[in-house]
Amino acid sequence: MPETKKLEMAAVFSVRWGVLMYCLFSVGLTRAQNLLVPLQRYVTTEVERGVSREDSLRHTSWKPFVTGRFDLTKVPGYEKDTSKYYYKFTTLLWRDNLVKVSDKDFSFTVDPLFDFGLTMDLADTSAYADTVRLWNNSRGLRIEASIGKVVAFQTQVIESQSYFPSYLKAFADSTGIVPGLGRWKRFRTSGFDYGVSSSVLTVVPANWLNVQLGYGKNFVGNGYRSMLLSDGAFNYPFLKATCYFAKDRLQYTAMVAQLQSLERLPLGEVPESLFKKKSASFYYLSWTPVPSIEVGVFESVVWQFWDSTGVQPMDPLMLVPVLGAGSAVNGLDGANNAMAGLNARVRLHKGLSLYGQVAVDGSSAEAMAYQAGAVFLDCLIPRLDVLVEWNYAGKDMYRSAIPLQSYTQFNQPLGSVAGPCSREWVAKMNFAHKRFITQLKFNRILRGSDPTCSALAPLGSDALPNTANPANQVIQQWELEAGFRMNPKTNMQLMLGFTDRLQSPDLAFHHTSAVFVAFRTNLSNRYFDF
Repeated sequence: MPETKKLEMAAVFSVRWGVLMYCLFSVGLTRAQNLLVPLQRYVTTEVERGVSREDSLRHTSWKPFVTGRFDLTKVPGYEKDTSKYYYKFTTLLWRDNLVKVSDKDFSFTVDPLFDFGLTMDLADTSAYADTVRLWNNSRGLRIEASIGKVVAFQTQVIESQSYFPSYLKAFADSTGIVPGLGRWKRFRTSGFDYGVSSSVLTVVPANWLNVQLGYGKNFVGNGYRSMLLSDGAFNYPFLKATCYFAKDRLQYTAMVAQLQSLERLPLGEVPESLFKKKSASFYYLSWTPVPSIEVGVFESVVWQFWDSTGVQPMDPLMLVPVLGAGSAVNGLDGANNAMAGLNARVRLHKGLSLYGQVAVDGSSAEAMAYQAGAVFLDCLIPRLDVLVEWNYAGKDMYRSAIPLQSYTQFNQPLGSVAGPCSREWVAKMNFAHKRFITQLKFNRILRGSDPTCSALAPLGSDALPNTANPANQVIQQWELEAGFRMNPKTNMQLMLGFTDRLQSPDLAFHHTSAVFVAFRTNLSNRYFDF
């Protein structure tokens, strides 16, 4: 079944569940919302800024956030805008949703999503650059609805055609995916055509319980990357429940998900061979003893769903929502690929925080990952934010002796997008003043280029010859962008930017020095810097 058709069916299924939940919980509702805050770094940073200012017991390491758990009155897109606009068009452009229906216990909004951009690569002198104009054309729609304080539903669909810079084109051609955006088909001669959709139904039957049925992404951590669970890979279907205990000092999240490889099943009688799938479970216990400290324990298990004899029955342990049960029974080196980790954040000042992660993916000394970072919100002046981060992943991280059991989704690691055998330094500065926004970012990755330095390579294959690639690969990327945020409801932006990327040594040396202009709505993170 084509991927877009499956996503349409998931959206219809979610709508039907929403109607059912409305019938069950429509008595005695009060006006409140439990939609998800967009998993986009600028938006989540604004939420965390509010948490640091109010010094409250809020858990900020599992994202996306649920709106009902935070004070969003000063977050762009949620704060009340009292500006006067005298024309309907300017009101829609600068403040309002395209369509909005609201009464006492119900709200419904529709907004357009788009990303129109032109890019000029000043460094690429290849035949590809001589014959192709780089541009992006994305169009889509977002729908959100909430019924009182119990049920909320949101979905979005985006269709894109793109001509990428040479390094992104090389990645997409070799892996069969656009990073984080899924599979593609050829557009004309050398362009890419791809679509992305997501949806989630949120049900809050009690103040201490939140349940989500969705198709999308999740993120665990307080930094730019996550070594545990990142939003760098493509969307996946999931069922997630979050509970709050001890006056909100404890937050426990259990999630099961269906992941997908790009390895085909035998063709059989279907017109297109299907892909092999795998199931995964994720558990995270977060503790905030005081507002300035948050500590979390993480576990994930990719369950064996396929072997040489065919599809395997589901392991009943996958449905046991107990942190540590999978690792205790299977170990870290079993056929069911288990990983354990820690996440911590300490706020030293209202805007200054230190954070870090440790992940263990096996008994090998190389099956370890680390993160250490610092972020300073409102550094020196209001709305100037600075982040510095270091990440390390050993060569056995995210891998498994059975390649299908690797900690991956659509050929990308579910942890750090840089993958195994990587060391990375990240520095980022953001500044906003009224509607003006700017970002300067630098990251440098030192990564092994041996074929076994891949999350898809099976453990035990480290003796593969490496005659084609040099010992290490260096990726160094600068990004500068500035512009105006127009409508905060969709994070609508008019931006001008510059990217300089050096990737060497490699089979094909890549140097990108690109100037771009974009008019876009920006509600998700994209990672093209690895």
